[in-house]
Amino acid sequence: MATGMEAGVDHWGIRKAAWQLEDVLHDVNIDVYPDKPEAREAQFQFVWAEVSYKRALLALVLLTIFETPTWCDTALDFGNQLEPSRCLIEGRVIMTSGIPYLPPGWGLVLEVFLMLILLRKFVLEWQVQVRYFDHLVPRQEYFNKNHIRFGLAMLVLEAFDVVIFALLRPRFRFAFIARSGYLCLLPAVTTLARCVLACLWEMISVAV
Repeated sequence: MATGMEAGVDHWGIRKAAWQLEDVLHDVNIDVYPDKPEAREAQFQFVWAEVSYKRALLALVLLTIFETPTWCDTALDFGNQLEPSRCLIEGRVIMTSGIPYLPPGWGLVLEVFLMLILLRKFVLEWQVQVRYFDHLVPRQEYFNKNHIRFGLAMLVLEAFDVVIFALLRPRFRFAFIARSGYLCLLPAVTTLARCVLACLWEMISVAV
């Protein structure tokens, strides 16, 4: 009897309903969902990747505090302690954060590792959107492709900056632009930006 009842249960329908409920709770409004169980599995992979992504963003913020500034001696050593002569200004050791800096070699390794975590999240977003939502009728935007392209562009910028820093050791880096760009993609920031732009448009229309 139980086997017969289980045979009549639409397991995929239940899973899709749970997916829809989760999206509603996260303010994601989609009219049509793909009828493929693998789409749900891909979405699960993205959810776990997003958790790692947020942790990686936090780690990048901390790295910005602890990494050796470019105006110091940025030789790619892997020493455990800050050399006293690394950040000398007029004969004094200057540490702008008030704490010892992470050796440049370890800082670079950690930065590349965190970039790979960010890359995985953007790639999964793109795959879910292209494989399962772009072909629906009507087409559904589960992930904003422009946001994904922007995130990938920031990764390319930071990767280029890492290569230049590793080879030439310049006194200026562009990594802060990429890291700021990642933070601008956070949902709270994008929502705030839309509100500000809407208010500005209203103000301009009244002024004109």
